Amino acid sequence: MPIVTIDVVCDTFTTAQKRDLIGRVTDAMVAVEGEAMRDLTWVRINEVAEGDLGIGGRPLTAFDFHRMAAERADDVTRRARSGNGRELAEELVTETKGSRT
Repeated sequence: MPIVTIDVVCDTFTTAQKRDLIGRVTDAMVAVEGEAMRDLTWVRINEVAEGDLGIGGRPLTAFDFHRMAAERADDVTRRARSGNGRELAEELVTETKGSRT
């Protein structure tokens, strides 16, 4: 029985987003292991108090997470509009593949 635990800062995701995340993570496990694993796949979202999770040596708050996500989205949009769409797409695919290892 696979158990997937996702640690996030409290108040980063809404209840609906967490429900969606659980469904999509379950779907990803089923895509790898087969449909028989759906009812055996556990997904746990562990909400960590603000300041108890950090990146790059500094504690994170929900505000920090949302700010970083917005900055990333702005960068992607800016680069796509600048005519570097193909280069950006290739970079995002590489990042996605790298996050799977």
